[in-house]
Amino acid sequence: MHISMVVHVHLGVVPANNLSLIPRSPPKRKPLAMKLPSETHALQARNTHPAFGSIFSTHGSSKLQSNYPRYLPRQGGLSRAEFLVCAQGNTTSQTEGNCFGEVVGDTMLAEFGMQSSKENRARLALRLKNDEEKKGQASRYVANLKDRYGYGSSTSCLVYNATGDTLRYHDYHDWFRGSLYEREYPKEIGNGQWAAFLHVHRNGDPTGSVGAVVYRGKHTPSSDERDFLLAWYTPWSDLTRHNKAYCNIGPVDSYKDRWDEIRTALEESSYTSRSSADGVEVDAYTDGGTSPTFIAIIKQQARGP
Repeated sequence: MHISMVVHVHLGVVPANNLSLIPRSPPKRKPLAMKLPSETHALQARNTHPAFGSIFSTHGSSKLQSNYPRYLPRQGGLSRAEFLVCAQGNTTSQTEGNCFGEVVGDTMLAEFGMQSSKENRARLALRLKNDEEKKGQASRYVANLKDRYGYGSSTSCLVYNATGDTLRYHDYHDWFRGSLYEREYPKEIGNGQWAAFLHVHRNGDPTGSVGAVVYRGKHTPSSDERDFLLAWYTPWSDLTRHNKAYCNIGPVDSYKDRWDEIRTALEESSYTSRSSADGVEVDAYTDGGTSPTFIAIIKQQARGP
């Protein structure tokens, strides 16, 4: 006698008496791949991927970012980093491609089960500061710039935005006629993104890499704005002077025509600098040597318990 047994398996159904097994919060969101490709890989992808025919009719990092999700589900789709690297060769803007990481906005808050607010966007951005190895990608990007630039005093600059809102480029100043190498300052740094750029000394002059950039952003949920000054000092030789970092937070246009005063503050600074005002904080620091890395993190101030 043969007895047949049929077993019914119901996937995804929780018995009524085991409702406590249902998770109370959504699982951690799996981030998008952020592999930084080689130039050869990027060129091959640009020439063969079926999506590229329609992507590059638009310009601007925000449009490139918004176009990307439409191509993610395609088989053999590119990572976001590959998408942006390929886009660099097909746009006229000189500011594309030197911001790294997915913008932390309200959509991502929902994916993490968090309520929509500027404070939560800032908190999540700080928590994801090293997510998807985006800092590593920014570091490799600026290291490649340095390799192409070659010998000479320079400063590899990395800036992270954890303010909860977009930071917008406002102004810059170069002492001793230094300049950025190949790419300009990013016009916008999204919340949760690393910006990367290389500042170099004036070719032929032993003056060092000494410069500053001002980004503008909101410091409260209202429309109030503040300017964030970031400055670095890398002398031609570190035998007599050491590298310095300086940062400051001020009202809109508070740094206009004050560059002599700012240079004095920079030269009186040290390897690290911190500034806080109106609930926002900036930390800046630099390495030693004639080709250091300067890092600035702009974030909301931590609140006590």
